[in-house]
Amino acid sequence: MKRLSLLALALLLAGCLPEERIWWSPDGQQAIVLVEGALHMTKPGGELGPLLAGDVADKSATPKSLSWLRDGSGFVLCRERKISTWKETARLIPASEAKKIELLALTVPTLLSGASNLTSTPADAESLLNSIVAGNADDFLIALLRAYQQQKEAVGKSLLKLPGGADLLKKLNGENSRYTVNEICVVKFEGDSGTAAPKSLARSLYAMTQPRVSSTQNAVAWLQMNAANQAPSIEASSLDGRDHLAVCQSAKATFDWSPDGRSIIFAVPVNGPADSLATIHKVAVVAESGALIKPASEELGIAVLLDPPRLQTLPDGRILFSSQPATLPAAGSNPGIAQKFFMLSPDKKTLEAVAAAPGALPVDLSFFAASPDGTLAAVVESGSDAVTVVNLATGATEVVSPANQDWHCRTMPAWKSSGELTFAGLHNGAPRWMLWSKADGLSPLSENWPAKATENWLEKKQEQKNDAAPAGH
Repeated sequence: MKRLSLLALALLLAGCLPEERIWWSPDGQQAIVLVEGALHMTKPGGELGPLLAGDVADKSATPKSLSWLRDGSGFVLCRERKISTWKETARLIPASEAKKIELLALTVPTLLSGASNLTSTPADAESLLNSIVAGNADDFLIALLRAYQQQKEAVGKSLLKLPGGADLLKKLNGENSRYTVNEICVVKFEGDSGTAAPKSLARSLYAMTQPRVSSTQNAVAWLQMNAANQAPSIEASSLDGRDHLAVCQSAKATFDWSPDGRSIIFAVPVNGPADSLATIHKVAVVAESGALIKPASEELGIAVLLDPPRLQTLPDGRILFSSQPATLPAAGSNPGIAQKFFMLSPDKKTLEAVAAAPGALPVDLSFFAASPDGTLAAVVESGSDAVTVVNLATGATEVVSPANQDWHCRTMPAWKSSGELTFAGLHNGAPRWMLWSKADGLSPLSENWPAKATENWLEKKQEQKNDAAPAGH
């Protein structure tokens, strides 16, 4: 029932595009991996450790992404919690969100009654209700559940009068009978595989993703869907939860911290959330005292960003992003210009294209990760499972895992160190966690793991699936 207007972000949250599943510790000696919806700590050689114990393993909570604390003592976790009652949900979320749903729930019986009297209706109840409700459809569906729990008989009868209403009613009694609360929280390690109780920094009815801890400051930032304009906003908090800052209310779904850990680099669409043309900004959010601040942002450049967009800062301050070069006007409807990597200097003086040979770069540059020293970038293609390492200084490329056209990649690569890359790849015909090393080449890390642990890290194409193939979108 919960839908996002931005297709790329929605697909990313749904696991239909490459997503983060591997997070290496700051010293590169261990990693937390997402296996079958649960977090595990791995040992230095890649051996799968036990499930992280404690409240973080709560069955009502689903981990989505995380970012290590810079001293390795824990991590900031983004997770979804399923809550059965509105009373508990309203206690957890901001008062403004709870009040909005309460007010909207009061209108639900009247809207349902009016909808049943329409002479011309869409094919199903959800489409019908969305057509007559102004504002955020997600809000209405949450309010519908709230109203149904308050007045089951009356709301249920009204739904049964609508086309497809029986199916919607089944959802309200089944898979969608609980509220989803999104949460950003700090988790500290406790013992060999245990964790202390998570400390919440922010909660919301609206989707959160991409927590990023500052490399030098006690601060974390993340993306959050903005209910008002259905675009991602960038939020920041101190790690103790005392300070909170709305960095940007309408941004592209990508951002990063500057190397000094005090500023955030992000992109703003020029003409609304769906616009690929975006301005790249920098804004200082942490003062010398460590407090969160928000001075005016500085515009660094403008680019046609890919969908989904991605940018990453390098250790020397340059901003790496992938873009579709464009010169207008142009003859025809498809100039056929290939995607390229660009590096923008923070002083706005230089913009360099990575000088790769024609055809050397992967076709899709939407999913990449720069190495810790900023010399290399690893690229995965969602349309295949190919993994390519690009030298950002020379443009030289190395395909470390060749494309298998029957497979889609669903896992972002993760650097263990500046010379060691881990990623999802085929090994003996099955998806495995692989390690590529400058010095030693390719080797499997998860060879002794249960096969199911990594089966959804790659996805076999629909027409090729059989009973043994991993499920996916």
